[in-house]
Amino acid sequence: MSQPARVLNIKPFLLRGLVATSSIPETFRPLVAIPEPLVLTPAAALFSLGRSGVLCEDGLESLSSYAAASGDLAAPISLVLAADAFRIARPGGEGEETTGSEGGGWRISPWGAYTASLSPPPLEGSEVEEEKEEGRASSGCAGWFLPPEAREAALVRSFPSGRRRKQISRALDETLRVEREAAEATVAAAFLGGEKDRGEVFTARLLTWARSQIVSRAFAAPSSSGNDGEGRIVPALLPVLDLCNHSPRGGFPAWGVVSSLSSSSAAAASAASASSSSAAGSDAPPSPPPPPPPPQQQQPRLCWLRNASPLSEGEELTTDYSRLCGGDGGAWMANYGFVPAEAK
Repeated sequence: MSQPARVLNIKPFLLRGLVATSSIPETFRPLVAIPEPLVLTPAAALFSLGRSGVLCEDGLESLSSYAAASGDLAAPISLVLAADAFRIARPGGEGEETTGSEGGGWRISPWGAYTASLSPPPLEGSEVEEEKEEGRASSGCAGWFLPPEAREAALVRSFPSGRRRKQISRALDETLRVEREAAEATVAAAFLGGEKDRGEVFTARLLTWARSQIVSRAFAAPSSSGNDGEGRIVPALLPVLDLCNHSPRGGFPAWGVVSSLSSSSAAAASAASASSSSAAGSDAPPSPPPPPPPPQQQQPRLCWLRNASPLSEGEELTTDYSRLCGGDGGAWMANYGFVPAEAK
């Protein structure tokens, strides 16, 4: 996977997207691959919340039960984003762990750098708060979380009919209300007993911001964890891959193991093996095949994205968002804050 890394580049800060730095004439070439340990699923989020010290055992159990009973599988993920956003905005010292009620008292998660790349969270009294309106208006987030002026501008661009705009605007208001209630329920479920003070840090407003980021970026991922329910499809955040913008001709993410990325990889491995045998001499006994790895050492899964068409230098690698929204312009506005031409 080293070669694709040389032909793709991330757009400048605040400009979301992946672009080719040179032409890629081949199609269906795996250009972005995300190892499963880097994928933020509900189970990974729960594990991280416990390990980083955000939640105690009772809080983890309560949050897990709430997510399962309500079907709100994004709740643990929202708490990871909120904890990291607060930790990044108010580090609380030089060390890895924050201290004091204002600092938080937990460690940043492995997805901290990813959280830092998202649009600014609403944290009162911080530099982030002063810049949030501009950031929220210019960065990708759910339409129901856009500031009023940015939302109105997006609606005018997308819906010529004033009546339709009013309908969509009311629907966005209702979605915002529902998401706030879900954020409040997440806080109530997660912070119990001695952790109630953290419920004051993790406000419904901050959790609602986190949920808006999840809605606008999440992919569907097959779960391999008992906590998620093995075989279930769960929401997941895919760092780097979710930088890709929408195109109806874009590729679709796919899951598999390293060996399934390309048949040419297996062919190259066979050729290398044959070359090694020849170099050893014709009289050398053949090497026995390696034993199969134990189950716990099986190849980890990857999520990868192939280009659906050739890419020219400077052209974006895109993916198709329409699997979630189809041709429903209201759903596009709610989830992504914009409506593509094919859904208007």
